[in-house]
Amino acid sequence: MEIEVIPVGGYSYIGKNMTAIRIDDEIIIIDMGINVDNISKFGERESIVNKPMKELYDLDIIPNDKILENYKGEIKGIILTHGHLDHIGAVNFLAPKYNVPIYCTPYTAELLKMQEKEYGVILSNDIKKISPNSTINISDKLKINIINSTHSIPQSIMVDIITNKGHIVHTGDFKFDNFPLIGKRTNYEKLKEIGRENVLLLISESTRSEELSKAQSEIIEKYMLYDVLKSLDTKGIIITTFASHISRLKSIIELGKEFNRKVIFIGRSMGKYIKAAEETNLYNFSEESEVYSDVKEYKKILENINNDKEQYLLVVTGHQGEPGSVLDKLSKDSFKFDIKDSTIIFANNVIPHPINEANRKILEERLKRKGVNIIKDIHVSGHAKAQDHNMLIKMLNPENIVPNHGDINKKAAYYTIAEEKGYKLGEDIFFIEDQQSKIFNI
Repeated sequence: MEIEVIPVGGYSYIGKNMTAIRIDDEIIIIDMGINVDNISKFGERESIVNKPMKELYDLDIIPNDKILENYKGEIKGIILTHGHLDHIGAVNFLAPKYNVPIYCTPYTAELLKMQEKEYGVILSNDIKKISPNSTINISDKLKINIINSTHSIPQSIMVDIITNKGHIVHTGDFKFDNFPLIGKRTNYEKLKEIGRENVLLLISESTRSEELSKAQSEIIEKYMLYDVLKSLDTKGIIITTFASHISRLKSIIELGKEFNRKVIFIGRSMGKYIKAAEETNLYNFSEESEVYSDVKEYKKILENINNDKEQYLLVVTGHQGEPGSVLDKLSKDSFKFDIKDSTIIFANNVIPHPINEANRKILEERLKRKGVNIIKDIHVSGHAKAQDHNMLIKMLNPENIVPNHGDINKKAAYYTIAEEKGYKLGEDIFFIEDQQSKIFNI
């Protein structure tokens, strides 16, 4: 049996994730993401829809899938591991080129439906909703285990390709959260079962592999936010965080009740992810809070609550300092809302990219000049750290490993973890770059 890992994107740096895996004469594509960092310079993400495909390739915004041109007849399906843009943002541009079904969980499918409206590109592919902890048949020869996982967005999965000689596991983005606030914890039992049956290849994310600790549970984030909120005496409280982090947004509503403040979400992306959560019955935000996603509504709602800030807990977009975000506009006095007597809580990390870092620095300096109280880095990551990777390698005991979702430094840190378990670079753990395939003869 011949296995070929075709790294279309996400193997040289974080972003633009797309992997094709060939087993003899059949191929499965896992994820089709955009380079979120590269589109930050355009401001609003949806502005990329007016750019021709050639420009999207040239600007390094979507994966260069030309490497698959000679394989089109062999591609049997597309599987999406979760709904973050660096994993699904290019689906509308690339998937129609392949006349195969798209498999994803209901929450990810809902985000795809919204993406069709945003991009104005209707998918011709058949979208098949799959349940975590289920098994699907892609073809007569290919069977897939869909393994429930935990990350910073609901219904994330690992992909286990079953072959006649063993398993190929692609982790997607993951961490081992033993106390998830929405959904179930990772299916450890299934991973251990697969490990006993023989894992030929593990393709694992390496985003935070250099951090010598275990990824903390999202429940810790909730206590961190509680601790901060308990310490505040300012009238206005504004939280900014990842709009896709539904568990965190749910926690903020619960904390708002604890501190007798009505929670108001403001921002287009906030509305998008919240609506998807409601459509898939994950949580009823509209019943517990107010949600404003139309830019025409922002001015009125902020003006209405300006004199009664102590009654509200605002949650807004702008945690990376994105130009045009709600927090960016608040810092520029674009609304009749005085932020001088407010505390801004950044419940996130700065994604390490020069554009993000520059935007955040500019935003923070502008807020400081207004005398705003800033509290930063109230955040737990959604990515596996060294101990999580230790646990996964021990459970699966794979014959071969390919780390992805990181640059050379992330992959080198992952190698340090694997080396302690006896893996040797070039023998059974391999570094590959975008567009550079690796073939395993099993």
